[in-house]
Amino acid sequence: MICDFCSSPKVKWQYITQAPNIRIIFKGKPVIDLTNEWCACDMCSSLIEAENKIGLSTRSFLLFNPKDGERSTTEKFIIEVTLEAFWKHPHNERYKLEEARHV
Repeated sequence: MICDFCSSPKVKWQYITQAPNIRIIFKGKPVIDLTNEWCACDMCSSLIEAENKIGLSTRSFLLFNPKDGERSTTEKFIIEVTLEAFWKHPHNERYKLEEARHV
């Protein structure tokens, strides 16, 4: 389990949105399936709670696992669409996961 926003393995929080399950297609190929359950680390959760969209976006772009150290067009697209999907749909209070998994 990793943070859906920055890919940190130190997930501690979960958000449930009112979004339906979404399949993101890029250049004719499915690249990610989003559910209404989102996991977050402490830092990303703090940004969400503060409704700091710019801060969360910046953190996601800087930290989300780039392949080979360089962000591809597909990865940029996935991050943009993922964040847009999260903010577009109302989410409930955050829930603390009973056990945080650390890799």
